[in-house]
Amino acid sequence: VTAELKKNNINFYNFNSNNRPTSLKKRFMNNNHSIFRLNILRQLEIDEQQQNKVFYKLKKIIKKLDLIIFSDFNYGFLPQKLVDRIIKLARENKTYLVADSQSSSQIGDIARFKNVNLITPTEHEARVSLKNYDDGLVVIAEKVRKITNTDHLILTLGKDGMVIQTKNNKKNIKQSFDTEKISNIVKEAKDTAGAGDALLVSTSMALASRKFNIYEASLLGAVASAIQVSKIGNIPLQNREIQNILKY
Repeated sequence: VTAELKKNNINFYNFNSNNRPTSLKKRFMNNNHSIFRLNILRQLEIDEQQQNKVFYKLKKIIKKLDLIIFSDFNYGFLPQKLVDRIIKLARENKTYLVADSQSSSQIGDIARFKNVNLITPTEHEARVSLKNYDDGLVVIAEKVRKITNTDHLILTLGKDGMVIQTKNNKKNIKQSFDTEKISNIVKEAKDTAGAGDALLVSTSMALASRKFNIYEASLLGAVASAIQVSKIGNIPLQNREIQNILKY
């Protein structure tokens, strides 16, 4: 991983721990379909000393950052205390904040990321956080948005597309948010690994540039996700791939 990051000219900070193995996730596939997964990992939260290392490293470079992404796999790297400190630091420095909390092979809680600019839970992750399996999608989106006080929420629905809910600044309107459902642009996915990450990162970068609204940013995210699911494996996207689809 270190060699690949250096090869692609990515500045990174590696935090080591002697009591935690490197997480290993295996997928067993047949005819492009995932049959089952085998994960070897430890979900203990990192201790306070390690939390301080992460926080103070971030504090040192915060002035240089346009965007912070919480990509939470719920394996213990982001305890609530650390999350709260980072959110406070980012808001003080007007750094754009987005969050995603995965609940595929583990249990996550997207609702713990409060006062960020964007969250992108799946329908399942939103329902798990709310413990609500009965209400419709718009109600679920609204409840998560209110609990987190996020500016924008993208509720991903897999093959059924996504629901976007965003704050509006319209006067004389009772509702303080707008809701839109966007259809999927992919007919059939080869492999869904990395689809949510592609959506999260591409949409976040567009919004953080302050040049795109939530709908334009979501379109870029949907395109990136469509390219990702057309490949076998979680393969990094190339800028030209996105440009080619947009030109088409």
